[in-house]
Amino acid sequence: MNSEEEKKSMINRVRKKLPHYSLEELSHVEDVLDSLQASKSSELYYFAKFLGIDWTDGRAAMRLDLQHANTYGVAQGGTVYTLADFAMGYKVLSGVSEDKQVYTLEMKMNYISPGKGEQLIAVPELLHVGNRTAVLTCEVKDENSNLIAHAQGTFYMR
Repeated sequence: MNSEEEKKSMINRVRKKLPHYSLEELSHVEDVLDSLQASKSSELYYFAKFLGIDWTDGRAAMRLDLQHANTYGVAQGGTVYTLADFAMGYKVLSGVSEDKQVYTLEMKMNYISPGKGEQLIAVPELLHVGNRTAVLTCEVKDENSNLIAHAQGTFYMR
């Protein structure tokens, strides 16, 4: 089977599954497809788009939706961690030349409250920037300014 035939076969398999989903689940499927499409024309990578993360004015916001919820209906810890990691990494990236790459070396997070509401907002702060590393903290809050988590990370620049 060539790649065009494989693509048609995949489309048919997906099409057969769609009627079995609820409206909310179909909305989520549409969000996944929109995230894939948006990541092709954006500096934000797919996972950030999938999680609904946006970077504006030196902070990251993540709208909470189906893909964030854990068993108890609050933001799963890994998504909160990813939001803070993203915010701190982009804070470092915004202060270096475009040819630099930034990698997380180490990160610690303290979870304070359950992540609930419409969105979470991560505000990173630079503590130290050296030649190769940067150290930051980040507070993650809900839209009512309740503290959800506090993170600290070390980032490598090359």
